[in-house]
Formats: sequence, structure tokens, C-alpha cells
Amino acid sequence: MRKSLSVVLLTFTISFLNAQIVINEVGEPYDMPNTWGDSYVELYNTTDASIDVSGWVVWSTDVSRGTSSFVFPANTSIAASGYLIATRDRDKFLEDYGSYVDAAIVPTAESTTGSAVYIANEYTFSLLDATGTEIDITSSTVSWNSNVFEKNAPTDDGTVDDNWHITSQSDPVQGTPGAENSSAPTATAFTIVEIKTPVSDNDGA
Repeated sequence: MRKSLSVVLLTFTISFLNAQIVINEVGEPYDMPNTWGDSYVELYNTTDASIDVSGWVVWSTDVSRGTSSFVFPANTSIAASGYLIATRDRDKFLEDYGSYVDAAIVPTAESTTGSAVYIANEYTFSLLDATGTEIDITSSTVSWNSNVFEKNAPTDDGTVDDNWHITSQSDPVQGTPGAENSSAPTATAFTIVEIKTPVSDNDGA
């Protein structure tokens, strides 16, 4: 008598992290109709598995202006190599970005302190897991206000100013929430001769 073998496939979500969720884009899209309401912080899952972020918090922090936070609701996860967006005003954000961004990755905050996501100069943006452990943090000296900044590469250290650049994406929407970053700036290449040659030798003086 032949016996059959049943195989059960289990789908699971990782509920722990090792800095594998990163802050990848910070935006106050100045050229969009709902400038302040459209403000957002985009998270990116650098792994090949879904990660549960229920109860995780995005903090917007500035010593002189206080803090605001966005708390992800229960049953929220980021798909493998996927994105999640914390906004200042979800309704306003979807008015402008809804045709380009899947609304499923723009959750409504479970609870907030202040304005959920507040973007201004000299702010830091930090991500904490449900236990309060800091997962990722950004620089406090990038001029975030009225711009959309993205990392040169998602895994770059967010506390280093040079790892951020203003997005080159401005049409049809500003920034790339929920999508791959626009191209990073191209460095200017110089030859050894150009580097060693005094400026006065090149300017016709």
C-alpha cells in the first residue's frame, strides 16, 4: 500500500530585526499642492522576507520644536524588498500620490504625538521597534525643509549628510515614495594631472 506524503508550506513574517528596515526617503514635497500634508518618511525592507512592524514608531525630533511621532497599527508589515510610508496627513498624501503609490503601504497611524510626521530643518528622523529599540536614524544637519531627500543607496548610514541627495524626480510627482530611488548624483571625475595643475595655469592668467 502506497503512503502519500503531505507537505505543508508555512508563510511567516519575521517579527525581529537587525537594522534591516531603514529610513530611505524623507520628503516635504514643496512643489505638490498639499505641501505639508504630503510630508512623509519612507521605510525600506532590505531583506528577502516580510517583517512585522506593528507598534513601530517613526519619530520626528528637534530640540527647539519638540517631537512628533507616527505609530504603525497592528498587523502592519513590510514586504520583502518593499516600502512603507508614514505621512503627516494620509488623506492629503493620497490626493496627490494616490495614482502613483499603492494605498496599502500608506497606513493610518494607530496613535500619534504632535503632527505624526513633522519635517523641518535640523530635525532627526528615527525608527524604533515595538520594544523602543532604535533601528535607524538620520542626520540632524540636512536641510530637509521643502525638499524630498533620498539616500544614495538604502543601506547607507543615514547620519552622514553626504549619503543623502535631493531627489531628481519632480514630474509627475516630487520624490519616489513606494518606489526605487531616483539616480544618485554623479561625481565629477578628474585626472591626476588636473588635480595637480594649479588653477592659475588653467585660467589663462
